[in-house]
Amino acid sequence: MVSYSHNGPVAASLGAIGSWTATFQGELMGCEPKRARRGMGGWRTLFTGGLCLVLVMTGFGLGGGLGVGGSTPAAAQGLPSYLDTRPKAEVDTALIISVDVSQSVDEERYALQMEGIARALEDPDVIGAIVSAPLGRILFMMIAWADSPTVIVPWTWIASPADARAAANLVRNVPQQGGEFTCLARMLRIVNETILPSMPKRARRVVLDVSSDGIDNCTPAPQVDEARDRLIKSGVMINGNPIMIPGENDTVGVGAYRKPGYGLAVGPDTEMTTMEKWYTAHVMGGPGAFVLPAYGYRDFGRAIRKKFMMEVTDAGWLPGTSIPRGAPVNGALPPVLGLP
Repeated sequence: MVSYSHNGPVAASLGAIGSWTATFQGELMGCEPKRARRGMGGWRTLFTGGLCLVLVMTGFGLGGGLGVGGSTPAAAQGLPSYLDTRPKAEVDTALIISVDVSQSVDEERYALQMEGIARALEDPDVIGAIVSAPLGRILFMMIAWADSPTVIVPWTWIASPADARAAANLVRNVPQQGGEFTCLARMLRIVNETILPSMPKRARRVVLDVSSDGIDNCTPAPQVDEARDRLIKSGVMINGNPIMIPGENDTVGVGAYRKPGYGLAVGPDTEMTTMEKWYTAHVMGGPGAFVLPAYGYRDFGRAIRKKFMMEVTDAGWLPGTSIPRGAPVNGALPPVLGLP
């Protein structure tokens, strides 16, 4: 089989009626001489000598008026699937875990987060969900974020129990990260601009898992929304894992700042809300997205395991909801596409 694409002088001569790309595919076959017929998507002309050529006009726009441009996928034009050169998904889920390491996260809290994630990766039910998915494999990455995000576990392939254990060991061995502020919007922007383009495999779905014990105290909420919406347009589902700490972050507000053990000072210009409501309004996004709170750092492991179970399979919670403590994992998520 021989293929040839042309956008040269011949195409230039047809500039008055649009742009086009011609793909010639030749194969030896028993052909009757000089018989021609027109079929869907192009013309098939049979020549003598047993050589057949197929001419497919894959991007033919008449004066730019019929809505079929040169970039229209072949499948959208009703062409045979073998002409669709778009790469296929290679993993079920590309899972990006982003954890808060701001000043409110002390050594104990950091360790509880890392151990909770490691144990979730090693959980037999989570591993079973990964390997029983349609493609049987995921990509896993971790980001620590405060003033700015840092990749602490690079893209890692998980397709077996051994892979999952190896990823868990990577998580356990990450030195404690640190920072001062909770700059969530900055993290979202860098994920969109840097992390997504670095994905080594195409995914059926791309999931960003965001956890913290505070709201963004670097950026106004509208800018957080803007950064979130850009990620959603890139095909990412953003799930929230707010860490609720009684007596410490019962109420939150834009611009609030605190250290472990200190409540939030609520001023006249502060938007009072709760962590769960703030995450639902400003973090969660994309088809099938959800918020699943952890009730303290010691509950983080339970919450992250449940999130993993929902994020690596097509079975999960109803989209656009917040999930209460003790709720079973059920319902069904709609398909979530990976990067275009």
